[in-house]
Amino acid sequence: MKRKLIKQGAGGLTICLPKKWAEQHHLQPGHEINIEEEQGKLYVTTEHKPMLLKQEIVIDNHSYHFLQRLLTNAYKKGIDELKLIFKKEIPLEIINQTLSTLTVGYEVTDVGKAYCLIQSFSSEEEQNIGISIRKCFFLVKDMHRILLEDIKNKSREQEDKINALNDNVRKLTNYAIRTTSKRIKDNNLIQYHSFIFSNLSLYSIKLTYIYQHCLDEKKINPTTLKLLQELFHLFECMYEAYYRKELPYLQKALEIKEQMVKELDKNIDERNGKIMLQISMAMRCVHDSIGALMGLIMG
Repeated sequence: MKRKLIKQGAGGLTICLPKKWAEQHHLQPGHEINIEEEQGKLYVTTEHKPMLLKQEIVIDNHSYHFLQRLLTNAYKKGIDELKLIFKKEIPLEIINQTLSTLTVGYEVTDVGKAYCLIQSFSSEEEQNIGISIRKCFFLVKDMHRILLEDIKNKSREQEDKINALNDNVRKLTNYAIRTTSKRIKDNNLIQYHSFIFSNLSLYSIKLTYIYQHCLDEKKINPTTLKLLQELFHLFECMYEAYYRKELPYLQKALEIKEQMVKELDKNIDERNGKIMLQISMAMRCVHDSIGALMGLIMG
């Protein structure tokens, strides 16, 4: 749809709103509308409150992992009111545990004979995306520190802490994905951000597996420690690229990744296979984010 610009006063320009759109939103002369700028585009919206997203799902059979995936995906999609109808007993303990661990402000508000109602009470403001993700990056860096400390001390002293940090990262990235889907209007930006946030969450999970496998070993060889340092350097490049919006950090990340691949291929064997596999998968989480980061940087 195209509109001609009309000169208004000394230097102003105006356009006419489409009649059909104005009628759909019951707009009259004197009413106020919102105009927002994002990535070189203008978005015109009314003052009306956004419609609540509701969904109803009938569940015949379920498992812990199925319900966890279902709840977190409904949350990230931006569903405000989710009604689950069960043909068998309602697994309320699993539902409450998942909501508490992996979501922000998603609560059970009603339970009937065969249904469970979940509603959102969180405030999805766009500025909260940056706050949540910045905290996630620092939580992951803290996981790096704990991992190296406990390997050095040959101790599981901070195992509970690293698991708690992982839970917080997953919760905050889920919240950031939800807020992105509800507040950002550019579909490309939604995809870029959501992909990066999802990989950040997966990377955190892989760190917990690396921790377990490293502490299961009686001795960690120097090659493994070197690969961990390179992995953390790779992650640091991802962090800098996201906040500085500078492509050279991504070039450096690709160079580190290529070097890591060579070392992994050369050093993997039956004794360290589990550790090397998890390091490789964590590396892949960062590498897979590079395309989305390029999209954000290049606009």
